[in-house]
Formats: sequence, structure tokens, C-alpha cells
Amino acid sequence: MAQAHVLGFPSIREFGGAVVLEAMALGVVPVVVDYGGPGEARHREHGARVALGTRAEITARMRDCLERLATAPDLGREAGTGGAALEPPSSSAGTPKARQMLEV
Repeated sequence: MAQAHVLGFPSIREFGGAVVLEAMALGVVPVVVDYGGPGEARHREHGARVALGTRAEITARMRDCLERLATAPDLGREAGTGGAALEPPSSSAGTPKARQMLEV
């Protein structure tokens, strides 16, 4: 994943969203469905969220978002710069998982 520019993650059944946090920590732009863990994990200034809908609607929205990123590389670079500096909220910084994420 470290060599990727974008993480397209259309899952609506993923509850944790840890892969989105990993992507952001690496500066990879996450594109997720705004639902559940992945939608909540994506920082407001990093990556993109597409609205929940039918399978066809989600597919079309993901395609449109990925096409915008492909045709405007600067947009993707700007969206990817914030992730490496993200830290978990202070309330969770003491948990083992949060400490492990900070080490990465």
C-alpha cells in the first residue's frame, strides 16, 4: 500500500476502518463510502467520502470520484498530505492500538 496513491474502499460492511487509518498514515488518499467505520475514520481534510446509496449509485459515485482524482493529480496530492500528520484523539491515545498506530 505504501506505493499506492489512492485507496478505493467501497465497503459498507467494514466496521472498523483500520485500513483507512493505515492509508492515511502512509499519505495514501482514501476514497470511502460515508457509512460506518471507514466513513468515520477518514479525516475531513484527507481523502473523499461518497454518499451511501444503492449498489449502482455507490459504484457510479466511486467511479466519478476516482476519475476526478485521476484527471487532477494535484487534487490527490493535496488530499494525501494531511494523513501522515494525523494522530488519534487524545481520549484514545492511551490504548494499545493507538500507541501502535503512532509508532507506524
